[in-house]
Amino acid sequence: MSRTARSKRAYATFREPVWAKKTDAKKPGQTPKPERDRDRGLIELFRAVVPYWRGQGALIGLTLFMQSLSAATGLVTPLSTKFAIDYVLQDSPGPSGIPAWLGLPTDRFSLLYLVAGATALVAALGLVFNLVAMSATTVAQKRVAWRARHLVFRHIGQLPRWRGQRSKSGGVSSLLRQDAGAPAELLKGVV
Repeated sequence: MSRTARSKRAYATFREPVWAKKTDAKKPGQTPKPERDRDRGLIELFRAVVPYWRGQGALIGLTLFMQSLSAATGLVTPLSTKFAIDYVLQDSPGPSGIPAWLGLPTDRFSLLYLVAGATALVAALGLVFNLVAMSATTVAQKRVAWRARHLVFRHIGQLPRWRGQRSKSGGVSSLLRQDAGAPAELLKGVV
């Protein structure tokens, strides 16, 4: 018997019970088994993933704070454009409309240089905030991925020896490693 014929026969014997279960559920007069709901809601997903995020609260908080500061500094550019148009380029109200207690120059060119310099400085500061937020997110993501992978492979080590050896071979371990990193990828996506 050829190798192909043996493979086909083995597959047919494997599929027989599976097809029998499917056809038994469709027999007239029988009520089919209710299928298990495999969809998870958002709340259930977070309940399942948040335990992996424990211990990373400070980094996640730092990330959210720095992202907020970065977004706030992004609002300075339109504000400086409005200031330049209203108080530098137009005559009404012009530089004379700037309150004296601000201590800003009344010369148009020096005022324009001051606005441009302040805008560039705030934009650079926003970039620094964004870089700090991204690096904190990456550190938290790597820590969460390490923890999840550690738990998965520790569980594999507790399985019976033949199952553990089988799961270590081939691409199974790489698939497990990749799937165990899902909570970390979700963290990066949420933040």
